[in-house]
Amino acid sequence: KLSGVSDIQSCLANCAKEPGCKSVAFVPARKDCWLKYKLYGASPKDKAGVQSANLFCYAKRRPENFEKCKRDKYDFWGADLTRLSNIGSLKECAGKCDNVDRCVSVTYAPASKYCWLKKRVEGLRGGYNANVQSINIACASGYGDKLNDNDICVLKEYDYEGADIRKLSGVSDIQSCLANCAKEPGCKSVAFVPARKDCWLKYKLYGASPKDKAGVQSANLFCYAKRRPENFEKCKRDKYDFWGADLTRLSNIGSLKECAGKCENVDRCVSVTYAPASKYCWLKKRVEGLRGGYNANVQSINIACASGYGSNLSSQDICVLKNYDYEGADIKKVSGIPNIHSCLQSCTKEPKCKSVAYVPSRKDCWLKYRIYGASPKDKAGVESANLFCFADKNKSQNQDKCVRKKFDFWGADVERFVNVGSLWDCYGKCRGRDNCVSVTYVAAAKHCYTKFKVEGDRPQSKDSCESVNVACLSGI
Repeated sequence: KLSGVSDIQSCLANCAKEPGCKSVAFVPARKDCWLKYKLYGASPKDKAGVQSANLFCYAKRRPENFEKCKRDKYDFWGADLTRLSNIGSLKECAGKCDNVDRCVSVTYAPASKYCWLKKRVEGLRGGYNANVQSINIACASGYGDKLNDNDICVLKEYDYEGADIRKLSGVSDIQSCLANCAKEPGCKSVAFVPARKDCWLKYKLYGASPKDKAGVQSANLFCYAKRRPENFEKCKRDKYDFWGADLTRLSNIGSLKECAGKCENVDRCVSVTYAPASKYCWLKKRVEGLRGGYNANVQSINIACASGYGSNLSSQDICVLKNYDYEGADIKKVSGIPNIHSCLQSCTKEPKCKSVAYVPSRKDCWLKYRIYGASPKDKAGVESANLFCFADKNKSQNQDKCVRKKFDFWGADVERFVNVGSLWDCYGKCRGRDNCVSVTYVAAAKHCYTKFKVEGDRPQSKDSCESVNVACLSGI
């Protein structure tokens, strides 16, 4: 029963969104709306002060909606009530739904003539399938017209039980729960308990044991990504590598889109990198791997962005690896640091410092001379980040102010390289070198000098040189 419903049309609109709802009884005097799983309830009868209606009556009276609502090559997967054989058409299949309790949608396979009756508007998930057609009665009735992505991707009274990463408390709604999932390594789906404001992050697409459960809502990021195909081009990163955090490498994959599709049913997979020339596809357990960076030979995409829940991820979110430790390669420990951003600021002032590991509970900041420490690994309660990740993300906006033309970061050399083609090739030599935090480049001689101090020992004007440091490029 729903209370405070204004009229029977609003009552029917609520029915269109409720799993298994076929009809309603409405009491105008009390504004009570009863949602029903049988077409005419259990015992239909005359009763003063009550109005009743079913969605199937509206669907039959609005035949023009059938073509509009028919989904060719689309499967309402899961939530099956039964499968029927020897059914001649999608329309005949939809007709079989009429008198079956809780049936609100169907999927039909013309080649096999199978008809699946469903108790959820789009099954447990909708997705591409070249061999089937589907339709739901909510749409055909006209009361499903206002269903949005949220209504269809969020399964109410359903629990993606198990496969938990962790629980978050005090989360306001399932959208906020999904936004947290988009930032969590390996998170593919959520289960949310509105009454307790508990948000469970999951590493499997549907949890370990999905089932009906009162008071729980469940959703996964891949449903949203499929419903927002316009995000694919926006989120695709050409010539960009989500390096590291690999789950597996697949061969003979035809496109980035096919590669992304392989991620869906692999536990913890949340992003991919694809190499068109070799047709290799790498599945990843972190949104941008362990680091994102330029690579002319690959393309990458993450599901958080494609779903729309990763749209507001900042450089900070992506460059800071939570529950991950850049262990070893320590320069020193700094205590009493309030957050990882302040820890990174300390790194920019320290000679040789390229990265940090931060322990929030103790406010300890470890400064590192290697980009990923000596032995990077998963570790609860530790956050890690490196300046080069921030520099990669902020280079375009910072390079004009950070490149010092006719200027030499004299001294504090790590190594000299010859036959280097440009300042940015020189900067690339710095990334993987222990202790390197800046470079000076001599274009005429094609010499590259990597440095362990931000501006060398003695910065000075010199016409033949140009210089840059990672601290400035990072924006930290």
